[in-house]
Amino acid sequence: MNSAIGPAGVAWRAVRHRPAGPADRRNSPDWRVHMDAQGVYLYCFARAGVARGVKVTGMNGGEVAAIVHGEVAGVVSYVSLEEFDGDGAERNTQNPEWVIPRAYLHDVVIQEAMRWSPVLPVRFGAVFASRGAVEELLARQGKEISSFLETMTDKEEWAVKGLMESEKAGAWLVETTPMLAEQRDRMSRSPGARYFQEKKFEAEVQKRSKAWQREVAERVVEELKASAADACPLRLQPKAAASGHREMIFNCAFLVRRDGIERFRRGVEDLRERHRQPGLTFSMTGPWPPYNFCPSMGATQG
Repeated sequence: MNSAIGPAGVAWRAVRHRPAGPADRRNSPDWRVHMDAQGVYLYCFARAGVARGVKVTGMNGGEVAAIVHGEVAGVVSYVSLEEFDGDGAERNTQNPEWVIPRAYLHDVVIQEAMRWSPVLPVRFGAVFASRGAVEELLARQGKEISSFLETMTDKEEWAVKGLMESEKAGAWLVETTPMLAEQRDRMSRSPGARYFQEKKFEAEVQKRSKAWQREVAERVVEELKASAADACPLRLQPKAAASGHREMIFNCAFLVRRDGIERFRRGVEDLRERHRQPGLTFSMTGPWPPYNFCPSMGATQG
């Protein structure tokens, strides 16, 4: 956890939790301050007036409201600080039964706000000391927030992952590479010699397969970038989390114009068909809040 200075100028320890969705969210604001009694829970920033369209229930059953400054607003709920600060917060954030439903609700409110306005999403757990602290932040960074919202107009974040069946890819590579096929067919009939030749051959196939997979991943991402306004590489998930025996070879968030989503989707489908035989499958999900394209905000203030 990182120390920082919150909007009210009070030192805090950031509680980081990532709601469900494409993973990195590396620049999204992550503000929290030391508080007492009641505070303001911040979901996201949007254009002024957006809260009128948000009909879902907010955090802890509260209403969703907006704190407006000029053309931008913070989408908020008023919450008890007991849950989000001090020893109680430390216990709560270690308890999945407490975190999961609230993180889910955090995303539900943002997704609802996205129906009415571009949003600048804030990470789960951002609570302010008072309404005035949010107003101060909006006054100080409103122009930057407004600029980001303008950039996000008519755009959505979509995630595309590539999962490779490594054994199938290796077998396909042997069959389509004459040198490897010949090397396989010329192995010794002697069990002892053949054992060592097979081990050497398997290592060569694995080495070539890994290099080929990296090349494919780079080509696929570059091809999809042509149909997107922006792209952000994300962390590769380990094999167990990716999907059983399949290995993730690329994971990327794309910022796509709404009028180009069908073209982008067709591009993913075309890539899926072209790479089906070697064992590469694609997963396209979205739209997500644009966490991976947020400006850097919430850093230490002097």
